[in-house]
Amino acid sequence: MKLTCQSGNPSDSALMGVRPPPEGWVLPPQPGKLNAIKLDTFLGMPGRHVLTLDCTQGAFRVFASGSTNGTPLLVAGQSATNGLPPDIWVESLAHGTATLRYTYTGEGAASNFTHHTAFPLSTTPKVTLPLITPERTPSGNLYNPYGIALGGSAWYKMGLLPPTIPDSDIVWNATQGNVSFPHGNTGRIVAVQGDGLGAFTLEATIGGLTPKPTVFGEVLTPVNVAVTVWIVRDNNGSNASVTPTQVINKINEANLIQDQVAMVLNLSGGIHYTNRTDWLIMDTSDAANDVMKDLPNYGNGLKVCFISEISSGVAGVNSTNCIIITLDAKPNTLPHEVGHTCGLWDIYIAHTNNFSLPDESPSTESIEKIGPTKAEYMHPKDWGSGYYPVGFLHTNLVMQLLMYGYAEDDALDIPCSDVYGVDKLTEKGMVPVGFKRMKRNPQHLMP
Repeated sequence: MKLTCQSGNPSDSALMGVRPPPEGWVLPPQPGKLNAIKLDTFLGMPGRHVLTLDCTQGAFRVFASGSTNGTPLLVAGQSATNGLPPDIWVESLAHGTATLRYTYTGEGAASNFTHHTAFPLSTTPKVTLPLITPERTPSGNLYNPYGIALGGSAWYKMGLLPPTIPDSDIVWNATQGNVSFPHGNTGRIVAVQGDGLGAFTLEATIGGLTPKPTVFGEVLTPVNVAVTVWIVRDNNGSNASVTPTQVINKINEANLIQDQVAMVLNLSGGIHYTNRTDWLIMDTSDAANDVMKDLPNYGNGLKVCFISEISSGVAGVNSTNCIIITLDAKPNTLPHEVGHTCGLWDIYIAHTNNFSLPDESPSTESIEKIGPTKAEYMHPKDWGSGYYPVGFLHTNLVMQLLMYGYAEDDALDIPCSDVYGVDKLTEKGMVPVGFKRMKRNPQHLMP
């Protein structure tokens, strides 16, 4: 038994030919417009079929035909029993919520059978505006960054259902700070330009929706970080761990990610080579213990050494004197290690099987028990108005952070400040993974 939308309007989010999402179909108030729903029962057994409309008084009506002429089949609080039509039509009149309940109770030989289907409806737009997100713009930068470089711009994006709500009905304004909207201030996606240093607040007005979707951020002085690059080759000067083109690509990829905190890595003094076969494949302890510390750092900034492989399987290590990156490092590996040079910590969901989030169960299965993310798990400026996807697990949010301790493709976001998780000391609590904890002038020790 099920209820299925049947309208021919493909742009209407309530009419997709499948069962609704848990939060319900969105039908903006449109008196006179009918939205068809098909009643399907596959039981073929004797019994009692009941259709009930539980809803905000005056918000919805249900009709037995595709016309609003005549008496509605159902209004708020009413039920219809047996003899139900195969198709019904829902009219959305005013703001509110509703649940259509379709119940079967078996009779006679089928008296042991019952079935229930609930079909939620709402007139309230469904907004998603996660301020911690790995989603990228077409140019490769991140949407919804905390930071914007002074004189630069960033893109901010919300999800909004139904799609029939026009972009012109979504109006953004800066209620704090010196920023502007170079391409206009309406729509699901807007560009914001940083015109003056300091904190800013954006609010989106969508009819009478409350709370208003809100973004917090900061216009930052751009920081250029000099990077001295070393490529390891074998003793004969052959079999280089990476090519110069690959190095440049990794730096460019890192800069796209670090744009969210207005940091740019600049190659200093060209690319340098060292011929040490024993350094092409290195174990983690050697990488962490500065075996490459005597290689010069020409730029008074960071030193990045490219090797072929770290035997433990990790793709990057930061030490006192340099960052070591492997050939197969993901685009987020280098900026992750740069994050360490800026004072940020790794964050985990479960550091070992004995340390899980949020309880002490030895099974990694327990990481799911923390449930959906919520305001107390992050800084208020990362929570915003709380428009994260419904039921979005905090464990999934942790895995979207650039400082997540394992190599996930979507580990990209640098939030405003601390996020709840498991830290490098295997302790649970707020972990320093965000901009407010960064020293954006990183420098490796000189040899």
